[in-house]
Amino acid sequence: MEPVLLKYHGTYNSLPISFQVSAVDFNSDSGSLASTSAAALSVARNLKLPVLTSFNGVEAQHFSIVSSVLAQLKVANVHLFDGLAALKTNQTIGAVLPSAQIDEISKKLYAALSDKIGKLHSSAKISLALSELNKILNTNYQPFEQYGDKNAATTFVVYSTTEQTVNLFKHIPKVSSKVGVIVARVPLPFETAEFNKLVSKNTKKLVVVTEALGATNSLKLDVQASLFFEGVFIEVVDASYPSGIHYQR
Repeated sequence: MEPVLLKYHGTYNSLPISFQVSAVDFNSDSGSLASTSAAALSVARNLKLPVLTSFNGVEAQHFSIVSSVLAQLKVANVHLFDGLAALKTNQTIGAVLPSAQIDEISKKLYAALSDKIGKLHSSAKISLALSELNKILNTNYQPFEQYGDKNAATTFVVYSTTEQTVNLFKHIPKVSSKVGVIVARVPLPFETAEFNKLVSKNTKKLVVVTEALGATNSLKLDVQASLFFEGVFIEVVDASYPSGIHYQR
């Protein structure tokens, strides 16, 4: 994908393209499937494509709608979801929207965005799309979603396409009031203003948990840059894990 799009440098970002990417790969060392998002994120970063992330089947349908509408508005984007979980699911997913409703929501979202989105910087387009979707579906999707005490001294900043990982960290503030959690739903582009709103003056340490490609924790670098431009200097810890550790035989 990347070499082909780079041939159209300067124009591919405004092409009507919606990439629906299943975060799954085959690990030749273990001979099994691996849930992995690092490679897809790396390509999206290189191509400067926004990334939306869903954590379960219902969200995947919602974000497919957003991704499709953005593409219609010539905002090329990537919707990343847990492909391994999708392969393992063999039961009916509740709250799935019927085809007629999907079409209706898509039209409403397109109408809400069509006169506004072209005037915005790329980093604000995804936030606007999520905001308008929230109005239509009565949801609360945000680029960064906070759980627990905002004033906690230690906060985990988490990005994963794996629902179990995200749910694990969401649960931590329920058992420890001293820890906060920020889950990144839109890792690219990294919206500095939206992220910094969630970092309290009482926060002393941010622990960045994500899948790393090689030795690089790109999310940690984004977090550090975001804080630097805000003039905030606190400890940022790399707690990344190797790519593709979630296996299914």
